[in-house]
Amino acid sequence: MRNTTREQIANTYTEMYMEADYRARPITDERKMIGEEAAAYAEHWNAEEDSGTFHIGVCDFETRPATIKAIEAARLLCAVNEVTALKLLKSAVADLEARVPTA
Repeated sequence: MRNTTREQIANTYTEMYMEADYRARPITDERKMIGEEAAAYAEHWNAEEDSGTFHIGVCDFETRPATIKAIEAARLLCAVNEVTALKLLKSAVADLEARVPTA
């Protein structure tokens, strides 16, 4: 059975937390479970997607090249051009790896 869009987004939020210890939404209630937080994130993401506008913030000078590549890759993913998107994402990762020591 295929997931709904909100389920897919919530599952991705949970994966980001599990794989990278990353929580995109600020924690306002420490008692909130990751599932509740993921559901709220899914609602927010879905609203942004429906509007066609995603706020990402302001680039840092040093990481701007990687940011640009990642954003352009995201645009390509929306246009279903996975091959070029993957090349840009790999290039963005290489830019970051050159700057940030990995654990």
